[in-house]
Amino acid sequence: MKEVVKSSAERARKMTEQKVTREEFLEKMQILHHGKERELFFQTDMLLNKILRVHFQTHGEELLHLHRVFSEWKMETEEELVWEERVIFPDLSDD
Repeated sequence: MKEVVKSSAERARKMTEQKVTREEFLEKMQILHHGKERELFFQTDMLLNKILRVHFQTHGEELLHLHRVFSEWKMETEEELVWEERVIFPDLSDD
């Protein structure tokens, strides 16, 4: 996880050093930030399901709760990403 944060920070630093248009910045934001979040959600969801299946017999109640909380948070965050991409970013790109 530290590598992901470090590489994201490095990409953000490089972006600020470059002269980019507002539209280029918004496109990069969607690719670098939103794309990475979606990828991490997918990976985490797969691993969490695997842990749930493997350890259900001994930790079922706790893992079901964790799975439920993660799923709700993931859903809320994905809705926020779509809202940003469909409402906020287009408003920002209009001059």
